[in-house]
Amino acid sequence: DAAAWVRRAAADPELRARGTLLFAEEGWVLPWTDLPWTDLSHSSV
Repeated sequence: DAAAWVRRAAADPELRARGTLLFAEEGWVLPWTDLPWTDLSHSSV
């Protein structure tokens, strides 16, 4: 469950950013309004 994972990762910005990328690569993306916003434009993740 992606929403449950996002809630657990909320306390760790690096983990949240990595998870967001992994979910997107797998096509498992929550609606934008359900995701905590993470600016990945300058990320090395």
